[in-house]
Amino acid sequence: MSRGKEEEYVPEPFIEYTSKSKVASWPITSLRPLVSALNNMGCTVSENEQLLEIGMADARLKLALDKLKEESGHGDTQQTKDTISLIKEVEIAAGDLRIAQKSGDAARPEKIQVVSSTGREFELSLTAGSYVVRYSETEVFEDGRLIDVVEDSEARSFVNELTHSYCIADKEHKDMISNEDFALDEVTEDLRLQLRKATTNLEQWEKVQEVTRIRTLIRERKEFLRAEAKKLGHTAEEYEFDDEICFVITDSGPKLQGIREREKPRVGRG
Repeated sequence: MSRGKEEEYVPEPFIEYTSKSKVASWPITSLRPLVSALNNMGCTVSENEQLLEIGMADARLKLALDKLKEESGHGDTQQTKDTISLIKEVEIAAGDLRIAQKSGDAARPEKIQVVSSTGREFELSLTAGSYVVRYSETEVFEDGRLIDVVEDSEARSFVNELTHSYCIADKEHKDMISNEDFALDEVTEDLRLQLRKATTNLEQWEKVQEVTRIRTLIRERKEFLRAEAKKLGHTAEEYEFDDEICFVITDSGPKLQGIREREKPRVGRG
């Protein structure tokens, strides 16, 4: 009697789950629009005196400008006096916001704890000149091959909404303090000049601060790239073309190969 063909053994695939850190690093450099964006998103920000002062001062300036827009007039002497008083409120509010931002920049928190509108906690950390959000997603490997990524959709949604809200808050504020005409359609040129004087100091100071933050962001990100390249055994060369900065990263040899060997996924058999 002949023996049947033996069944070929097929090993079970080796499945491995690896947590992969993600960093959302849209350049969030200014505390004022960041606080405004988080408030507009319905987030709760951890207790921080400087952030609280910035949020309150920002709200007071917006309220003062809205009040001026609705109540200003020049029909008689009393209306003119009332308008002058409203402009004075704008001047005081603009000065308070400038002081609050100055204090916030001087004591810039390294980490900001936030609870989203869904109740999830996120941490914004100051890294290379910008606030970033870190979260993790799971990568699934089969015999060393990446076959799936389990995305953190809630974190991705939070990051997308934050960057969008930040950009909107920044633009709305700049438009608000740079265009006094929206508030004074029916008053004299003297009052327009008075309002312009009330907001121009804040506007000019914020422009200077923005340039400073951008320069800091560029410098710290360049330092970050150089450090990461060195850590991997690379050499980094920097070139500037008009308004662009380019890095050429070169694999400089055996150190990287050693790192790759140590981090190579291990493949097992069931």
